[in-house]
Amino acid sequence: MLNQAEQLAIIKALETTESINTLDNSSRTATVFTDRRITLDSLHNANNHAYLIEEIRKRLSRLEDTK
Repeated sequence: MLNQAEQLAIIKALETTESINTLDNSSRTATVFTDRRITLDSLHNANNHAYLIEEIRKRLSRLEDTK
């Protein structure tokens, strides 16, 4: 359960970053810190397709595409 709360917090941080509007369409930079090894390992494990992990990956990908 704690892992899900951490993952939801990461998703919310990425949502907030996505919603930031810049005046000149310049790139946005954000750093999300976590000390939850299980979340980090899950993100690095390509075989992990848990819903929240996939949601984090999708949001990261969208942010990368807007650079």
